[in-house]
Amino acid sequence: MRKGKTVYAILLFLALALVFPTGAWAHETFIKMAPFGEAGQAVTVELIRGHFPATPEAGSYFTEMMERQDLEWRFYLLHPDGRTEDLPLTPYGDGYVSSFVPVTGGDYQVVFYRDRGIRDYQHGEPAGYQQMYDTVKAYIHVHGEEDYEAFDRVAGLDLEIKAVSDTGHLQAGDTFEGQLLYQGTPLAGASVTLVGEDETTAVAETDQEGRFRFTLPGQGAYMLKVVHFEDAPGTAGEVDYIGVRHTHVAMIATLTEQDESSAVPAAVPAEPQPVSPISSAGGSGQVVIYLAAGVLLLGAGYLFGKSKKSA
Repeated sequence: MRKGKTVYAILLFLALALVFPTGAWAHETFIKMAPFGEAGQAVTVELIRGHFPATPEAGSYFTEMMERQDLEWRFYLLHPDGRTEDLPLTPYGDGYVSSFVPVTGGDYQVVFYRDRGIRDYQHGEPAGYQQMYDTVKAYIHVHGEEDYEAFDRVAGLDLEIKAVSDTGHLQAGDTFEGQLLYQGTPLAGASVTLVGEDETTAVAETDQEGRFRFTLPGQGAYMLKVVHFEDAPGTAGEVDYIGVRHTHVAMIATLTEQDESSAVPAAVPAEPQPVSPISSAGGSGQVVIYLAAGVLLLGAGYLFGKSKKSA
């Protein structure tokens, strides 16, 4: 009987591991946007909270956080010349959608800043009440008669990845180099994680100048993520917190030669429109995983019932 319960427990664990893989618990705020555009044509942008690349976080948590009047957030466009322009957000599904029309060619960035308030953080070290901030930015290169190079412009975020490589001309197989800054100063010894659309990951550590490098193996979008905790305790109201936690995400993408040479991409409607979520690599494989999990759960249930009868 004890052996049957042991096998049951193993099968149940395997089934849950298939349905809820480790990476599925990691949620980030990220931006989905085409990596290139055309001057005078609207660009559609999605702001998503969930598991990159394809799974928005279910429920109203993100919406509730965005609607809180006591927490500051900003979603804006950083022009090649350094000007900023606030972008409106329209709720769409479990996230938000917006759009903008670039007037000139050059390197633009869409930036999101969010104050998450004082939260009891228990997902890593150090644990405890912390002041938390999320920031995200995504790059887009716009074709136009005037082309202003500004891929290395910073948005002035407390924790920020500065592009050293030209984000507007990355190809599959290229090496992307970035520099991590904290309050404008290079941050050494920090871990930066790269996540691809196929959910493959790589980790690099910043050098003494805050620089890091990744090889981009395939085509598509990539998410760069870094977290930095500052040991700066304080008090907010009646809550004492142990420090400040910054989470920063930068979105880059590789282009095909055909993409880069295209003079006029397909037009995008000026008004925010529903956008299909990024298709996750191996969609049919996901079905197989769920079927396998179902078989394991049936087997576990059979063994559990059998063990109860024998008892």
